[in-house]
Amino acid sequence: MTADLHRAWLESRSDKTAALALGWAREQVRLALEELVARAPRGARGRVDAPPEAVAWLLLAACEAIGCEPPAAAADRTRTLLELTGR
Repeated sequence: MTADLHRAWLESRSDKTAALALGWAREQVRLALEELVARAPRGARGRVDAPPEAVAWLLLAACEAIGCEPPAAAADRTRTLLELTGR
């Protein structure tokens, strides 16, 4: 899926309507993550002591970055992300 998202992002650079749609969809994912983080008990949020909106942004950015990593590095990055978030 991340390859598809990356390809959509590249294609949207010359299409303002596609860029707007992709940005809107990304924001919806961030808002959903924020809601999930806000509903989680504070102790279940792991080591990250930040407001839910910041944690959601960090999670989304990390997931996008993992999608751009070489396949061999993705597992290590995912483990680190899970450790930081208390999973």
